[in-house]
Amino acid sequence: LQFHPATEPWNIGAFIAIPMTLPNGLVLGAFCAVDPRPRPWSDYEIFVMRALTQSVMTEINLRSKVDELALEQEVRDRFFETITHDLRTPLTAAKLTAQRLKRLHQGSEKEAALADRIVSNMDRADRMIQNLLDANSIKAGQGVSLSFVEQDLAELILATVADLRPGHDNPIEIIDDQGAIAVFCDGEYIRRAVENLISNAIKYGSPEESIRVILHGEKDWVSVSVENRGNPIPLDTQAALFDRYRRSTSATSGTKRGWGIGLTLVRGIATAHKGTVILKSDEQSTVFTLQIPRDPR
Repeated sequence: LQFHPATEPWNIGAFIAIPMTLPNGLVLGAFCAVDPRPRPWSDYEIFVMRALTQSVMTEINLRSKVDELALEQEVRDRFFETITHDLRTPLTAAKLTAQRLKRLHQGSEKEAALADRIVSNMDRADRMIQNLLDANSIKAGQGVSLSFVEQDLAELILATVADLRPGHDNPIEIIDDQGAIAVFCDGEYIRRAVENLISNAIKYGSPEESIRVILHGEKDWVSVSVENRGNPIPLDTQAALFDRYRRSTSATSGTKRGWGIGLTLVRGIATAHKGTVILKSDEQSTVFTLQIPRDPR
């Protein structure tokens, strides 16, 4: 090459180029090497060049896939937000209609009870939609926006359990040996976190055993533990349970349906309160503990 008119000014005596081919067959370019000395390339040098080219193309392909996945995730998130927003419109209309029916039938306990049941289920569906939105926000790293108010944790949990009991057969036992437990928190979010933990305990625990909700308060921390009997959660799957849309092997292979966002939401709420979620599962029981500071402001 040293006497070729195109390469002579660059003092190139030997040149090697390996095509950089994309998965679809398109040649992106070439991975090249030059030597000012005129000489043939050895088999080892050719092998190294091919290996380097393959390494470069692997990196390029991976970055391309990452960009594709990021775009796909963005489109999915926008679709998700749109559809959840649109779902709320008929829910709100149905709830308002049920409330109007209740007012029209104030003298009839049966119709009023049916209207209350409709409103209750509309509220539950709305909370499910909000859980989806919040879990999506948490996964995107945006967290949730809290409003801290001082309140009695024991009273909050009692009200939460009272709302859950009518819809489930499992007995729910509250253990609180301290009485009132003052804490600064966002009551609605704590309520939803505990609802998710109790619902999971009912869904995946033994149907013959009661669910225990244990309240505890220290000087600087308070906690709510939800305990159920049943099959333990394998240690190698416990950490992944807090990822969005991830469920344990027993959950995915069983008959219980779910989206796999509940524990993502619980952990996000705990983190927003500067707290944590602790999981302990063995042959005796499975316990999820939501622990937050008394004053996380």
